[in-house]
Amino acid sequence: MSTEVEVRKIADDGEIPALSKIVGWAFGFPPEGCPIWFEKTGKDNVRIAHARGAIAGGLVHLPMGQYFGGKSVPMVGIAGVAVAPEARARGVALALMHSSLPELADSGMALSALYPATH
Repeated sequence: MSTEVEVRKIADDGEIPALSKIVGWAFGFPPEGCPIWFEKTGKDNVRIAHARGAIAGGLVHLPMGQYFGGKSVPMVGIAGVAVAPEARARGVALALMHSSLPELADSGMALSALYPATH
């Protein structure tokens, strides 16, 4: 496992095609639809992982709420976790999660959950 993984927000729109290709491959849909999804969820909510000089994966924070005792408690769903095939087994997904959870806690988010999907 490599510790040389940097996780951050998207720096510019030029990074979106590479992440779209990875997410499309991982979830079996055309990568052309990913930029629309990133835009709808808010590009500020997209995290990318860089490893060995390239975009190696990413995920999305989906702000939402979960009801407890009749009150909505703010939470974030972790969605679209994807790692490029050539970057697997290098700690990319682990770095994405290790970066996201403290970030969410620091922002005061009470809950986070993996937002599941099927294909």
